[in-house]
Amino acid sequence: MYRPMQIMDDQSYGRTSLSQGAIEKIQELKLLMNRHSYHHTNPDEIIKWAILNSISGDDTLLGGMLEQLRSIYAISKTLTFDISIK
Repeated sequence: MYRPMQIMDDQSYGRTSLSQGAIEKIQELKLLMNRHSYHHTNPDEIIKWAILNSISGDDTLLGGMLEQLRSIYAISKTLTFDISIK
């Protein structure tokens, strides 16, 4: 049986140059990756890469991953709702 793995729950941002907005986006990314980790082979590495890019001032990966996972989440909510109606 497949069990979703928990991702980087203990991440601390301590002395980074991340803005509060970037930290909130990373938290959302972690939440969505935990819900849909089966779509990615190594979710921890994706999150780490997004953090490193954000520290460097490039939020492209973070924004792209959030957009993709938000779409997956919206579709999964719709599918769950449609199945329960039938």
